[in-house]
Amino acid sequence: MAKVTERGAIESMRLIVNDKMNTAIDIIKAEAHLTTPAKPSSTGNLLNSLTQEYSEEKMVGTVGYKGVEYAPYVEFGTKKMSPRRFLQKAIDNSKPRLDELFGG
Repeated sequence: MAKVTERGAIESMRLIVNDKMNTAIDIIKAEAHLTTPAKPSSTGNLLNSLTQEYSEEKMVGTVGYKGVEYAPYVEFGTKKMSPRRFLQKAIDNSKPRLDELFGG
């Protein structure tokens, strides 16, 4: 039987966590595609600018929008426009799948 070293165990855990985090980011991004507000007459810029990033070294991932300066105003609102919490809704809608993925 092969002896499991501490370094080998840590590397195995790192691979498992990275795999689960990448899956979690995919789940949230897919949900964000469904929750991003769009009208039939819209350009689709907000939806098309949806991005995801993951740093395996830091084990930190993000789902967001790049190149669309008005995305935060749509998400959080302004004095004249109510918030349309599309990213928060994507996270909330993903929670059951994320709990299942991480055993929560």
